[in-house]
Amino acid sequence: MMRMKLTFILAILLFQLTISVEGGVTPSTTEQGNPEDKYEFGDIIAFPRGPVNKCNYLYNHYAIYVGDKEFPDTSKEVDQDIFHITAVFNQNVVKYGFSNCVFGKLKDFPQHRKDNHLDDNFPKRDDAEIIKDISKLYKNCKSWNPVKNNCEQLSSQIRNGKQNFEQAGTILGYIIKLFRKQNLSPDGKGKRVWLIKTRAYQGAPAA
Repeated sequence: MMRMKLTFILAILLFQLTISVEGGVTPSTTEQGNPEDKYEFGDIIAFPRGPVNKCNYLYNHYAIYVGDKEFPDTSKEVDQDIFHITAVFNQNVVKYGFSNCVFGKLKDFPQHRKDNHLDDNFPKRDDAEIIKDISKLYKNCKSWNPVKNNCEQLSSQIRNGKQNFEQAGTILGYIIKLFRKQNLSPDGKGKRVWLIKTRAYQGAPAA
């Protein structure tokens, strides 16, 4: 019974992840009120989604901060300063497809914060490596998947060379911890799928 309840709850939360990650038009601020120029190239930025109250959110969307860095082999625009995978089911499908790795604008998101939580164990990679991988993944991702190919995994792979999915500090993150304690995966087959290595950097780009 517990297993069924956890699966049902996680299914609802993962459904929330299918909502477009395109931000609104509210002026951009960080949770701490810091200016955007506090971010450095390669920082992972978390965007809280689905506020439950002033302190809790359903989940985070994640992106890599690229600032004004140039990517000659892409069509990055001057004012685009983040790189992320999208999962869109609205009018932007024509522009991005159902999912893709693209550049975006930090100012389009109303709330965000730095979240380089893997740095203690997996230091930030060289800028040259990050630039190379972003250029390779630009509009060349595998299809977005809420468990195996999501924005947090993309961001942590690019910055730290390690795919990670834990949604720390969110309600979804709490559910993920429950699944880990139960040794369950969302498909109920008992497989640990939260930290997944893909072929993204072995010739088959993935998110």
